[in-house]
Amino acid sequence: MTRLTMVLLLTAGVAVAAASPAYAQDEQVRVQLGLPGKFTAGEKAGGVTVKVTKRTEGCVSLRTALAIRLPGATPDLVAVQARIDDDWVNVPVTDNGGGLLVTDRTAPEDDELCKGKSRTTRYRMAFLAGAPAGTANIVAEAYTAGGELLGRAAGAKKVGGRLVL
Repeated sequence: MTRLTMVLLLTAGVAVAAASPAYAQDEQVRVQLGLPGKFTAGEKAGGVTVKVTKRTEGCVSLRTALAIRLPGATPDLVAVQARIDDDWVNVPVTDNGGGLLVTDRTAPEDDELCKGKSRTTRYRMAFLAGAPAGTANIVAEAYTAGGELLGRAAGAKKVGGRLVL
C-alpha cells in the first residue's frame, strides 16, 4: 500500500504537499530532501541527502529509501550509492512497476533517532548514459527498522539525457 501511495504522489506531482511533516501512528517526523541543481545522464553523480528529524517521545531505528520516476528510465540506467561507515556502498535499484524505480532501505551510520534529534543519510545518484531526458521526480521515505512508514518528502529535478555512442 505504501508503494501505491508513492506512485500516486509521483503521478499527481504533489511534491510540495509531500514535503510537509508526516504522521505514522503516534510518530511525528520531518523529512527533508536535498537534491543537486540538475542531473546529466552519463556524467558524475549528484549528491542527494535525506534528513529526518523526530519530534515526539521515544526512539526508533531509522531506515531511508528513495523512489525515482523518470519516464523511460529503467533500473540499469540509474546508479545509487549511500555513505555507510565512511564508505560509498551501492544501493540496489529495482523496478516497482508503473515506471517507479525504488532503492533498498538504508540505515544511516547512527540509526537511532530520538526526540529532538536528526539523522541524515547521504546518497550519490547518477543517471547513466542512455537515460532519457526529462524531469525526475524523487521521493525520500523514512521508515522504522520494522518497516513502519514515518514520513516522506519529494522533489523534482531536470535530467539532461545523453545518447549512447
